[in-house]
Order: sequence, then structure tokens, then C-alpha cells
Amino acid sequence: SIDVALGAMAGAAFFATILDVHLRPTGLLSLGITVWIIYTTDHLFDARRIRNHASSERHRFHQRNFGLMTGLMAAAVLVDLILMFFIRKQVFVSGLVLSSAVVTYLFFQRYFKYVKELAAAILYTCGILLPALSLNQNPISWQMVLLFFQFGMTAFINLLLFSQMERNNDLRDHQHSLVTQGGEKLSSRMIVFSFFIQVLVAIPLLLAV
Repeated sequence: SIDVALGAMAGAAFFATILDVHLRPTGLLSLGITVWIIYTTDHLFDARRIRNHASSERHRFHQRNFGLMTGLMAAAVLVDLILMFFIRKQVFVSGLVLSSAVVTYLFFQRYFKYVKELAAAILYTCGILLPALSLNQNPISWQMVLLFFQFGMTAFINLLLFSQMERNNDLRDHQHSLVTQGGEKLSSRMIVFSFFIQVLVAIPLLLAV
């Protein structure tokens, strides 16, 4: 999940730049570590729930190295707690609010089924936008709102594509997702529809340039 953490840091830096907000390096590092902790926790939960040998390499890795990954995650949590002392108050308070939603998702995501990818995309997008929006003091334009929406849609499409690629493994391991619950045809239509929405949203953005 290191690539996901680095992507989150890059996304947060991107939105901070276009909103003309200065983010401290400690804030970006804390975001990356937090995203890694969330993803690793999710994978460890899945690895623990799968009673037999996992079908996917990702889950097999966390099964084989459950103790090591748990220890690394505990160390990451400790580092993250230290970094929080260097985070601006606005970002810290907003992060606490979002963390409650993330904890709820981690504990109950297996019951979400049809909305698992959507919930994950919303939480991921909120996490990326949180540092810049917490510190922003300027009005948010409609173009910026559309850009936020596009980012969230991109995350949603990405999660659907990964779920499609993991469909057979998830079915064997009894893992729930929109793809396993609704079928490949429904998820494919959702992906095409989401791309279509992306194009529609891009038109006014391009015309406003």
C-alpha cells in the first residue's frame, strides 16, 4: 500500500497548490502514514477473516506476514501520533472528525457490499482534500467543486476496476464488493457510466479555461 500512500500525498500537494495553501512537510508525511495504516488495517482484517489460504497475492502476503505487518503498523501509529504534535490545529480537528468515519468503515465495510467502493472513494477523496480545505481561506469556485468531484469519480472508477480484476479471488474468499454482489455486467456498466460523467464534467471545465 506504499504506492497508495504516496499517491495520497501527491494528491494533497496538488490541491494545496491550486488552492494556494502551504502544507507543512509533517502534515503531508502524516497523511501518507495514515493512509498506509488504514489500507494495511483493512488488508489485515481481510486476511484474518479468510480462514483458508487466500486466493489473492495481496491477502496471502498479509496472511504470511500477519505478525510483522501488525508490528510495522503499530510503529507507524506511534510515528503518526508524534507527527500530530506538529500539525496545524485546523487540520488536526478536521482529521479527528474524518477518522471517526474511517473507523466506522473499517469495522463495518463487509456489510456495505454494494456501496463498498463508493464509500471508500468518498473517504479517500475527503482525506486528500482535508489538509488544503482545512487551511483554505478563499472562496471555493464552481470549477474547483467540479475538480473535487472529478477526483472522487476517478478514485471510484479505480476501485471498481480493481474489484473487477479481483472478482474471481474475492468470490473464492467470500469477500464482498459491488462486483461480486452485482455481477460483472453491472460493474462494467457502472464504469462506462462513470467515465461518461467524467467527460460531461470536463466540458464546462475546459470551456472555462
